[in-house]
Formats: sequence, C-alpha cells, structure tokens
Amino acid sequence: MKLNKSILVLCLAGLFPVFGASGEEDAVVMMDKIELLYFEECPSHEAVRKHVLELIEEEGWKVDLVFLEVNSDAEAQKYQFYGSPSVRVNGVDIERKEGRPVWGCRIYHIDGKTTGSPPKSYLRTKILQILAEK
Repeated sequence: MKLNKSILVLCLAGLFPVFGASGEEDAVVMMDKIELLYFEECPSHEAVRKHVLELIEEEGWKVDLVFLEVNSDAEAQKYQFYGSPSVRVNGVDIERKEGRPVWGCRIYHIDGKTTGSPPKSYLRTKILQILAEK
C-alpha cells in the first residue's frame, strides 16, 4: 500500500486515510478528539474522567481520547490550560474559555452553583454542542 507524503502528514496530524479495495486512498476521515487536561493533585479530575469515559460508551462516540497531565505553570501556558479538570473537544474548551491559562483548580458555574466537577449531563450537552459544529 503506497501513501503519498500529503496523506502521511495528515496521518501524523490525527487524520486517518481510508483505503478502497484497490488499495488507493479514497478519502480522509478526521476523528473527533476529546482531551481531559488535569493535574494529579486535583480532587475533581477522577470524577470528570469517569464521566467522559461513560459518555463515550453510552453515546457510542468514536473519538481519539487524550488524558493530558499538566505539571507546571509553564505547561499550563503551553497547553492553554484553564485549570483542572478541563475538557476540550476538537481543541475547543467546553466552556469556550479564553484568556490567561491557569495552573490550579478549575471552578465551573452551572445553574447558579459552583463546582469543581461538572455533572455528566453538563459534559454531555457541552460535548454534543461542539461535535455538532463539524
């Protein structure tokens, strides 16, 4: 099976070629990506990890799932990390947060309440909103 250089670059960028019966590339399919960014000492990241894994199974999403541990302020800047835990879908923060990255705990404001661990229903809604934008 022969790949041209542009297809190889797409593979390395997270895009995957689909080959027909002839062995020639027919199309390129982009997989959605969900990222959970966290730091280990965060008391909320395990609950969010569990929710995300359950949602992937319940919804039958075919996604590239990435867990990224952020260990310093420098890494927070590098990864545009807005506190632990943060969830991104296809590179978009679920709350569309922007501004200065923060290496620390993240607080979510949901229905007039504050929490470090958003409920699964909130995550489902936010993830589906971003997935629908494709």
